[in-house]
Amino acid sequence: MPGKNLLAALAIILIVSGCATAGPAALRLPLPPPLVLPTIPAASLECLADDTYNKLVERDVRQRERIITLEGIIRATFP
Repeated sequence: MPGKNLLAALAIILIVSGCATAGPAALRLPLPPPLVLPTIPAASLECLADDTYNKLVERDVRQRERIITLEGIIRATFP
């Protein structure tokens, strides 16, 4: 019967392919290199309105928090 042969072949393929998959260590993600941002001298920021300056500071803090979160996810996923 062709149906039995096809079913048997499919079962063998599934069993063999399950053994051939790479383990998690082979898929480990490297941490990206540290992000180096340019520094801005305080004198360059004096002309900014307080609201604009606060937005820049908040943006930098959020960016640092995001980097820490993403690094934590990568480290937790691949101990």
